[in-house]
Amino acid sequence: MHIENLTINFGQAQEAQRELLSAMLSEAPAAFATAPPRINNLWGAQGGIYAGISRGEGGAIDTHLILCEIKPDTEVTWEEAKEWASKLNHNGFKDWSLPSRFEGALLYANLRDQFETSGWYWLCTPFSSNYTWCQGFYHGFQGSNDKGRKLEVRAVRRLTV
Repeated sequence: MHIENLTINFGQAQEAQRELLSAMLSEAPAAFATAPPRINNLWGAQGGIYAGISRGEGGAIDTHLILCEIKPDTEVTWEEAKEWASKLNHNGFKDWSLPSRFEGALLYANLRDQFETSGWYWLCTPFSSNYTWCQGFYHGFQGSNDKGRKLEVRAVRRLTV
């Protein structure tokens, strides 16, 4: 096969892509206009302390993880922990939840000084029908605990990377 003349014009496609990107950026929430701070610093635009990037599980997309600075005054059961996090309205954000098992490990790696090291903290990842994963911050161990037991709790929010 012989090709004598080949003309490829990307001009219109590139211009269309440029216009689409411009439109997307103009409609993006103001919160995404600021880059995340250094890990373990307050990300005021996102309402909490920046923990880093959490890899998406099972094909899910990666997310920026933000830790809420507040916690309940007392230890709570797993159901109470989930309810508290889901009803949390902190710094204007209402999308708080319990961290997953893998997010618990990231919190230990990057923000362990934000946690009491003597207690265990609920995670949202079930272990079985009656047990759920929890995170310790003294040595970084994870284990499972009866959902009716009372443990510490902290909430996180996630932003798509």
